[in-house]
Amino acid sequence: MGDSTKILTSAGVVEIGDYGDTTLNDIGYTQGGTTITKTRDTRRVEVDQTLYPVGMQVTAEGYEIHIICAETTYANLSSLWDEPGNGKLGLSAGGAPTYKKIKISGTRSDGTAVTWTFYKCMPTGFGAYEFAKDAEGKIEVTFTALWDDDEGALGEFSPASET
Repeated sequence: MGDSTKILTSAGVVEIGDYGDTTLNDIGYTQGGTTITKTRDTRRVEVDQTLYPVGMQVTAEGYEIHIICAETTYANLSSLWDEPGNGKLGLSAGGAPTYKKIKISGTRSDGTAVTWTFYKCMPTGFGAYEFAKDAEGKIEVTFTALWDDDEGALGEFSPASET
């Protein structure tokens, strides 16, 4: 039987900072949830003697973090859309990518904090910003988590000590 006290019942709090920094900044209100998706690329193992695959090989694994930020500030544009700074809008593709550290926290029914931390992420997908009388302008972004050699992982989940 399940344990209903282990159900996450709060909205996520999203904090982002520069890769390697210990200081993270709360991006404020989000809308529509923040999602974490595990990704896996595979290759089918096929042989001549059968019409069916005889196995699968994992060729890559990762995580994507999708955030819809409801607070329109330049700090959020800079952090989420990798804008260059000082209120300017521009292209960052010509330079080195800016990696980010992302921490997403929520609370379960039993009061336990649940935290996902991704050490090194890069924004790889962007949503349209909308000006409309019947909608809020939102900063939408998808980050891809990258391997961090210093940490020896993509990220961490806590609490890790319970089953």
